[in-house]
Amino acid sequence: MNGDEFKELLILTHHGEINIYLLDEFEKDVGYTLPKTYKSLSLKYNGAMFIKSWFNLIDKDGDECERNFVFHEFNYEKSGIYQFQIGVSDPLYDGIPGMLAIAGTGEGDAVCFDYRDNLKGSNPKVVLMIHDEFIEHEDGSSTSVVCNISNSFDEFLDILYEED
Repeated sequence: MNGDEFKELLILTHHGEINIYLLDEFEKDVGYTLPKTYKSLSLKYNGAMFIKSWFNLIDKDGDECERNFVFHEFNYEKSGIYQFQIGVSDPLYDGIPGMLAIAGTGEGDAVCFDYRDNLKGSNPKVVLMIHDEFIEHEDGSSTSVVCNISNSFDEFLDILYEED
């Protein structure tokens, strides 16, 4: 990997470089394998915020909408990115097992890796989990609404754009 790999993303701010140990520990703690490109980006630009931080998606009603985001940061205290996991993956909090929050939006929603199709994979879809919209299930349980963003992390990076 060269130093210019993420140059086109126009990184506005970040929390510096991190040691691979933090990512290895996180993978071990959550039980998922992170995509290679996400790991490379996080190692060099932990908790990055891009100028090209906007993406489009189709919401649950079939309407196109846009969001912007900031990546959650890794740290040695196991706060940062860790604090967002229970809300997206624990059914007690309307979460869905197989979801892994990697970023947050200005609306309070979570950009997540969706491992439901392949729990042992390393190339999950990227989805948006809406924090205040729910689907009621026949058994009386509910889960947060999930909207597809892209089929992979690399594809997600390719669709980002700068706000006009």
